[in-house]
Amino acid sequence: MQREVIFSIVLIGLILVLPPLLRSSLAIAQSSDVRVSIGDMEIPPGGVLTEAIMVKNATDFGAGTICISYDSSVVQVVNVSSGDGLIIGAWNANNSVNPGYVRISSYSTSGRSGDVVFARVKYKAVGAGGSRSTLNISVDSLFDIGYKDISYSIENGSLLVSEAVGGEFDTGAGGGYPSIAGVHEGFIIPNHTIIVKKMYTYPCAGTGGHAEYVEICNETSSSCINATWEGYQAGDYHNITFPARFTLARGELYKYTIITGSYPRIIHRQNYTTSDGSFINCTSFVDVNGRIYDDWIPAIRLGGG
Repeated sequence: MQREVIFSIVLIGLILVLPPLLRSSLAIAQSSDVRVSIGDMEIPPGGVLTEAIMVKNATDFGAGTICISYDSSVVQVVNVSSGDGLIIGAWNANNSVNPGYVRISSYSTSGRSGDVVFARVKYKAVGAGGSRSTLNISVDSLFDIGYKDISYSIENGSLLVSEAVGGEFDTGAGGGYPSIAGVHEGFIIPNHTIIVKKMYTYPCAGTGGHAEYVEICNETSSSCINATWEGYQAGDYHNITFPARFTLARGELYKYTIITGSYPRIIHRQNYTTSDGSFINCTSFVDVNGRIYDDWIPAIRLGGG
């Protein structure tokens, strides 16, 4: 334990004070196949999104300091959290004193290889719909567990504030029998940003097909929202109403769990693309008799926001 603490202190000191000339005299540890990158993202006005800074194709990554500059009239950095197996040594983002800039130091006590999450940065969209900012990376230092410089290339990202929010995620009324009640699980990737208040389940003709429970989780932020069916006496029993409106952001990955009753329409495919280019799949369907399938997608519509 004492050795790890001493090593961590040494790493932070090297990140902040090691002279560039001294670092450049060390042997180059890795090839330019290593890439420091941020993805492209889209956020609705006023929305927030967490995106990783990646050090891809690393071998025994040790520590580094990476900076991001951006247009503070479009986006602001509101938080930085650690990557997988790494520790944040320091970060600064002051949207009043030094807007449009964040500097992050991160390190590993044991070395990390492969595609390494250097840090996770939480952005808030403050610009008007349609505004865009580049996310420009600069690297102060990047070296492996043996204090050798890592050679790298940079892949900058961008952030777009959605110009319009609306529409629906809609599989359409395709599909049908065979159908039975059970538990559906899978993933959704919207092709446009949607405000959701309700989920409609398409029934097989002449039946009371409906959903009794739904949960939708954002795989990036690990935030979830769920809703429960109010019963046939509610009148509009093919809809489930969520307790609050929420956003499905374009290109984000969402996990769904839907428990159905009666006979909903079923799209008998493992993967399905809707007419507007959104995506839904089935990872598992367990029917009320305990049989398991991987190609039962419930026909649903999300929207009503």
